Amino acid sequence: KTAKSVLLAATTAAAAFGALGLSSITAMQQLGILCAAGELLTAVAIVLVTPEIGAWLEKNPPPPEAPARWTEGIHWLTGTRRRAAVMAIIALVPIGAIFMGAAPSLSESIVAVRPKELEPLRVQQAVFDAFGGKRGQWVVLVADKELDGARARADHIAEALSAMKEDVEAVDALTALAPAKATQDSRFAARDALDMPAKADELEKALTETGFAPARFADVLDSMRKPSRDIVSIDDVRRGAAAILMSRYLGKDEGEELVAVYVRPRDVPGATERVEQAIKKADSGAMLTGYSRLEGALRKSLAQDLPKTGIVAGILVMMALSMSLRRVRDVVIAAFVVAAEIAAVLVLVRIWGIPLHAYDALVLPVLLGITVDEGMFLLHRARETTGDVLRETLRLEGPPVAATALTTAAGFAALGLCRFDGLRDLGLVGAIGSVAGLAVALIVVPAGLRLWRAPGTGVDA
Repeated sequence: KTAKSVLLAATTAAAAFGALGLSSITAMQQLGILCAAGELLTAVAIVLVTPEIGAWLEKNPPPPEAPARWTEGIHWLTGTRRRAAVMAIIALVPIGAIFMGAAPSLSESIVAVRPKELEPLRVQQAVFDAFGGKRGQWVVLVADKELDGARARADHIAEALSAMKEDVEAVDALTALAPAKATQDSRFAARDALDMPAKADELEKALTETGFAPARFADVLDSMRKPSRDIVSIDDVRRGAAAILMSRYLGKDEGEELVAVYVRPRDVPGATERVEQAIKKADSGAMLTGYSRLEGALRKSLAQDLPKTGIVAGILVMMALSMSLRRVRDVVIAAFVVAAEIAAVLVLVRIWGIPLHAYDALVLPVLLGITVDEGMFLLHRARETTGDVLRETLRLEGPPVAATALTTAAGFAALGLCRFDGLRDLGLVGAIGSVAGLAVALIVVPAGLRLWRAPGTGVDA
């Protein structure tokens, strides 16, 4: 009696999870594939293993079933066509609110969710408060087989960015401490082209004409007439007080030397695009990364992926419902349960101020598959029940449906104890979705059956 509905419900949920495989984000693809396989394998295990365990544990006749009185209260809410219509209208309210623009927007931080109590981040904020600075830094990585080559390329990028005063707020690069030899030679050549000895004579003459004593500036004038060509070596920096900074700028990966340049674009229209173009022009092989850079790319990906996966998941769920329920009325009621539950979750997320990011946004398409189970089990039970169909359906199927939904909610809610904000938000959204799905299913399925009567079903008995 239960194997068919269990397997069909698992297939429907697996279809919703599988829709995440269309995402452009690898993590979402992997989550969808793993969870789809988990749904199907768990259902098979339940059908094959649970009866054997039950037969082993209950060798004697099982005890009488304990009555669940709370289902009477649920039945009363949809006990007449008038009350059923009112409940259906209430379930429609979140859907209408979403169409009116009540859906929450994506959080400012998509991936780099920052736990407020994490000590390193608190220290970072204290440093910002004391010395100035802010988040939003990009990292430009240059990879080369030779360290000198990577340093020279990074110096070129840093010089190009430093000249963009209107678009770039700050540039931090190794070139300020130890430019590459090629960079130093280029700077010496540019200095020599200025003909510093001649400029020294002009400066000495100007000092005399304006009443200054040139002898007081003898050291400066001598350095201009005989400019130094001392090369700053990176080994000199490593032996000095700035050695601790080397790990900020230099690294290795798979046999290549890496040099990092840090840049923070200004918050002005078009600045990020112009900075990107300048980096590409200075060095087409440079790699642009950093959390703030990833945030923008992933925000765009999520904004495209969520509607796409949601629509595909909805289509797959509808197909699975059609194959399993095979009645237009039951398919429409089950689809209405899912739509009302998702809408309710989105409205509650906005009301309670839960941010949507790469962690908890993944739960939304998944809830399509999780929530449909409750509606399907109630609809299958209603087909097999005689007499007072709705009362008996709620009495017999209500407790196990509530148990599965609430245990799922408890599992999600346990993540609410995490110190990491991303996982905590994921748990809250999942718990809200599971409870909302249960509440909607217990109300909408009886209301739908009451309002959409089928001949011979006895739903009004």
